[in-house]
Amino acid sequence: MKKIKIKTQLGTRPALTSALTGVQFLDEYWLQSEQKEFCRDNGLSSWGNKAVVADRIVTFLDMGEILTPKKPKIKGLVDSDNRIQNSTLVVNYKSDSKTREYFKKRIGSHFKFTVSMHDHRKKQLQNGVKLTYDNMAIEWESEYERRKNPGYQTKISASCEFNQFARDYADKKKKGGLENIKVSMMQMWKMAKQCKGPTTLKNLLDTKAWT
Repeated sequence: MKKIKIKTQLGTRPALTSALTGVQFLDEYWLQSEQKEFCRDNGLSSWGNKAVVADRIVTFLDMGEILTPKKPKIKGLVDSDNRIQNSTLVVNYKSDSKTREYFKKRIGSHFKFTVSMHDHRKKQLQNGVKLTYDNMAIEWESEYERRKNPGYQTKISASCEFNQFARDYADKKKKGGLENIKVSMMQMWKMAKQCKGPTTLKNLLDTKAWT
């Protein structure tokens, strides 16, 4: 079968300056270091993950407004300041060494903090559920069992664009959707970063000319 390769249609990426609009900013891929440098140069806070910083930059470019991030502040004692027990209610949670020690003792040495675990905790508390540390341990154990399923995939944070791209690439390749593409995954990732729009495999494939 004849292989075909991507013929790129890439333009020159604009400089990240205050002359851009929010739409123009979102059309390009920016390194986190570039975003933070822009924030420092324009008096913006660079605190937060990549997605949070990007939202702050868009607001500044479109509205000229400098948003001051509200860093989460834990008032008073955190739960781990006292000895955590199975019946301890989750009030002021913190992923620290004492909390890890509790879960390793309750679950086993294979325990590690996960995105799904934190998402479950946040969702339950937002819904007004009284959550205990034992409840969290039970949910973690359920997730651990789900991980044993070959088809199970862990959740990827929105700011981890490369991880999501790599997963999508592997999934599509496994299904035979990339058999005619001659370039490597890393080459495709480099192209995706230069394309307009989201840095996803789908967007890359949609915006390429094929020969």
